[in-house]
Amino acid sequence: MKDYERLKMMEYPKDRIDLVIDTDAATEIDDQFAIAYALLSRERFHIRGIYAAPFAMNEKQKIPTLECK
Repeated sequence: MKDYERLKMMEYPKDRIDLVIDTDAATEIDDQFAIAYALLSRERFHIRGIYAAPFAMNEKQKIPTLECK
């Protein structure tokens, strides 16, 4: 690849960027921030879709309980 081609690829896009968000939005706050940022930045992003998969940190983990003896 020639230097001018590489520099062209690094230019800031003039139009909105097509965006698809694929996330596990239930477990950590960073996913919600990314979704909110994209939705509030319509001048920058053209949102094509948001996929949110349910995800548990450890599905086999049981809810801790207190045992009184």
